[in-house]
Amino acid sequence: MTELLLDCLRPGDDRALAARLATMQAGAWQALLHGALAQQVVGLVYQRVKALGLSAPPALEALRTLQMFYALNAARNVRIRDELRTIAAALNADHQSILLLKGAHLAYGVYDDLGLRQMVDIDLLVPRDNLARVAHILENHGYAAQSRYVLDQAFFDSHLHLPPFAQQGRTTIELHWNITAPQQTYSIDPRDLWQRAVPVCIGDLAMRGLCAEDLLLHACFHAAYQHEFEFGLRPFCDIAQIIRRHDNLCWSDVVARARAWRWTRGVALALHVAQDMVGADVPAQVLRDLRPDVLPDTVLLCARTQVLTAVTAGAALSPNVVAWHDAAWHKKITLLVRNVCVPKAVLARLYGVRATSPAVYLYYPVRLLALVARYSRTLFNLWRGTAILPPRARSKHTLHDWLAGTPQ
Repeated sequence: MTELLLDCLRPGDDRALAARLATMQAGAWQALLHGALAQQVVGLVYQRVKALGLSAPPALEALRTLQMFYALNAARNVRIRDELRTIAAALNADHQSILLLKGAHLAYGVYDDLGLRQMVDIDLLVPRDNLARVAHILENHGYAAQSRYVLDQAFFDSHLHLPPFAQQGRTTIELHWNITAPQQTYSIDPRDLWQRAVPVCIGDLAMRGLCAEDLLLHACFHAAYQHEFEFGLRPFCDIAQIIRRHDNLCWSDVVARARAWRWTRGVALALHVAQDMVGADVPAQVLRDLRPDVLPDTVLLCARTQVLTAVTAGAALSPNVVAWHDAAWHKKITLLVRNVCVPKAVLARLYGVRATSPAVYLYYPVRLLALVARYSRTLFNLWRGTAILPPRARSKHTLHDWLAGTPQ
C-alpha cells in the first residue's frame, strides 16, 4: 500500500494508476486513506484520484471521504488566512516587516489550491531587533506567549524563535528571528534572506516570503536537519511542488548557498528522497554538484525508512542510546559527560532559565536525573540482553551520524 500511496503522489501514467485503483475493494481504500492521513497528504491524494474519473462504488465512496477531509482542510486554511490578514494589517500599521515561513508560504504562495497543504501553525520571520515590538502587538490582539522569555543575549544564543503565541480559537503563531538554531555547524546569518525576499500574494493580501531558492533550501533543511526525515512525506511533496511552481529556479544559487551554509549533505539527501519517493524534478547535475562523491545507499535507505515508519513507543530511540550501546566503557563515560555537561545556553533553552543566571547551574543535576529517568531502563535491558535495538533506532543513528559529517 505504501507504493500505491507514493504512486498517487508522483507524476506518472494516469491510465495505469486508474486501472490499479479501479479494482480495489473497500479495505484497500481504507488503508490508502489511513496512509494519506498519517502522512498529511490527503489533499494531494484527493486531487490525483478525483482527476482519474473512477466509477466503481468502492472508489466513489473513498473519494467522498477524501473530499470531506480536503474540504475541512480548505476551510481551516481559509480561516487561518483571515487570521493572518488581521495580524498582517496590525503589523503593517506599525510599519513592522515580516516574512512568511514554512506552511503559510507554501499553502498560500506555492500550492494552487487551499485544500492541498495542511498547516499546524503560522510561522513568521521577524528582524531580531523587532521581536519585542511584534510580540507586543500580538499581545494587544489577544495572543499570549506559552512560556516566559527574556530577550537578552543568552536567549539569542540558544533560541531561534520565541515561545508559541496562542489565543483561544486561533491558530498558534511562532515568531522566528532566524531559520536555523544558533551556534550550530549549520547556523546562518538571516540578513541575506531579507535582502532576497519576494512578494507573496494571498488573495488581496500582499506579503513577503523567502525567494524560491531560499524557500527550497529551507524546506530541505527543515526535513533533513531539524527533523532528520521523521516528518513523513509532506515535506518532500513541498519540495516537489516548490520545484514545479518555480520552473525558473536558479539551481547554481541553490548549490552555492548549500555549500556556503554547510548544508550540502542534508540538501542533497532531501532532494534525492523527494525525487525517489514523490517524483520531484531535480536535475541530475544538481545532485552531482551537491554530492561529488557517491551518496551511500545505506543512507538513502535509512532516510526512506525514517520517512515511512510511524513513530511508535520505543521505536525512535535517541542516536545517543545507540552510540552508548555500541561504545567501549571509557567512551560511554565520555558520552555521558558530554550529554550532561551541555553549554549553559542549551540548559536555558531546555528549562526556560536565563543562561546568565546563577540558578542555571542547578539544572545540571536536573538534566542528569532526566536522562537517567528517560534511558536507564532501556540501557539496562540492552546490557542484560533482554532487549534489542529496534532496526529503526540503528537507522536513525546511521542517518544522524552521516548528516553530522563534514560537508563536501
